[in-house]
Amino acid sequence: MENPPRQFFHPRQQRTQGFDIKLLRKTSKKTRSFPIDDEEFNARKKARLEDDNCEAAIQDFKLKGLNKSRSASVDIDPSRLCPFCDRLFPEETTSQLDDLLARALQRSYRDPRPKNSLGRRANLEVFAALCERHTFEKELVPKAVANGWPTSIDWASVKARVMALHGPLGDILHDQGRRIAYGGATTFHETFVTGPRMECVFWQEVVAELEMYGSRRVSGIGGQYASFSRTQPGYYGGLGAIVMSETLYMMFPAKTVSSHWVEPFSLQEFIGRILVPEAAMRLIMEDMGLDGSDAGNKGKAIEVMRASTSYGSYMFADDSSHDLSS
Repeated sequence: MENPPRQFFHPRQQRTQGFDIKLLRKTSKKTRSFPIDDEEFNARKKARLEDDNCEAAIQDFKLKGLNKSRSASVDIDPSRLCPFCDRLFPEETTSQLDDLLARALQRSYRDPRPKNSLGRRANLEVFAALCERHTFEKELVPKAVANGWPTSIDWASVKARVMALHGPLGDILHDQGRRIAYGGATTFHETFVTGPRMECVFWQEVVAELEMYGSRRVSGIGGQYASFSRTQPGYYGGLGAIVMSETLYMMFPAKTVSSHWVEPFSLQEFIGRILVPEAAMRLIMEDMGLDGSDAGNKGKAIEVMRASTSYGSYMFADDSSHDLSS
C-alpha cells in the first residue's frame, strides 16, 4: 500500500494549522508591532514623545508646587500666621487684636497643618471676630496711617478737650432764634436765619430733613437710624461717641436744659445728632491744625470725619477692651 504524498507547509502555515485563519488574521492586525511602514512608525514615535513630554510637565508642576510649599513653610514664621485661617497677621498688632487672639486660644485646640504648625481649630463663633480684626488691621490700618488718622487715642485727653468746647457747644444748645414753626409759610431757614445754631452744619441737615419729612419722621428711632452714618464721630469711633456723650451730659445736665431748647428732639437725641458730631468735627480740626473759625476748614474736617467713620468703627469699637482712663 502506497503512502500518501507528504504535504509541506510554510512554517507560518504550520503554526496556524487547526485554527480559524480569518480570526487570527483579524486579531494579528491589532496586536502586531511589525511589520509597519515608515509613516505609521513615525506617527507612533511622535505620540510617545508627546506622552512623555506631558508626563514630564505634570511631574515638573508637582515638583515646583512641592518646592514652593516647602519654601513657604520654611520662610514664613508660623507665629506670624493666624492660627485659624492661616493668613498673615499685620507686622504690628493692637491691644484689641491681642486680646481677641488670647480669648480665641483659650477656647480652641491644637490642629497643626502643613503650612501652619501652630494651627488651631474651634467653632466659627470663637475666631470670627479675630479674623475680621486682623484682616482690618493688615489692610485698612496702613491706609489710615497714610491719611494721618490715629491708631491710638488718649481718651482722658479727649474728655478734657470736649469740656474745653463748652462755650461754642453751649451756644448751639441755648440759641433759640425766633420760635420754631413747623410747616406753613415759615420754615426753619426763615426762623433761624443767623446765630450759632444755624451755623452748625449738623443742625442745617436736620432743618432740611424737617422741611422734607416733618418732625414725626425725623425724630425718634427711625430718624436716628437714617442719620446714623452722618452723625458718627469719624475715626474716634463708637468708643469716642460714648466718651463725648458722657462728657456732654456732664457739661449740660438734663435738669438744666429746657425741653424747648432741643425741640423737636429729646436731650439725648439732640446730643447724639447735633453736639457729638459737632464736638468730633472740632476735635478733628484741632488734630489737623486747622483754624476753627474758618467755614472752609469745617468742611474739610467733616469730609475727613465721614471718610474715616468705617475705620473708627473697627479701630475704636464700643466694647470693653479699651481703657478709658488713658
